[in-house]
Amino acid sequence: MKKPGRRPALLSGLRALEIPTSPQTGISIEALELAVQTYDNIKAVVMMPYLQNPLGSIMPDAHKKRLAQLCEEREIPLIEDDTYGELAESEIPLTAIKAWDRSGNVIYCTSLDKVLAPGSMFSNSNRFEHFCRINCGLPYSKDLDHALLRLGQTVTRCLRT
Repeated sequence: MKKPGRRPALLSGLRALEIPTSPQTGISIEALELAVQTYDNIKAVVMMPYLQNPLGSIMPDAHKKRLAQLCEEREIPLIEDDTYGELAESEIPLTAIKAWDRSGNVIYCTSLDKVLAPGSMFSNSNRFEHFCRINCGLPYSKDLDHALLRLGQTVTRCLRT
């Protein structure tokens, strides 16, 4: 987990290992490699490659490729949170880490709420039905669950056209 980012994970009951980050390159791949060598029970890497708060870094393609390869080699799922990708100003098109995924190891998640409608909490994931669970702070409702799933499918279709 990039630093800072530990507090939300701890509040969720997860144990998180912070990895140092740089304003120029984002997460330190070398520090992540050391962590992977040191700890044999890393379950996932959660990464925000663009405009991660508070540094606002944009991870270079070479780092994204190394990160995807490292996680694939170690069979550690890489969760790519691309919430701010559409807001990043760059002279060249930004490429998601998912572009270097050869085995389906990268779980790509994005959100429309920062771009289209702040506060609306839209989301999209390449593995939505398998990996994402929505918690609105309300008691479980099959109707709400079905409506959110349909909304996610509709947004996904719109994004693909």
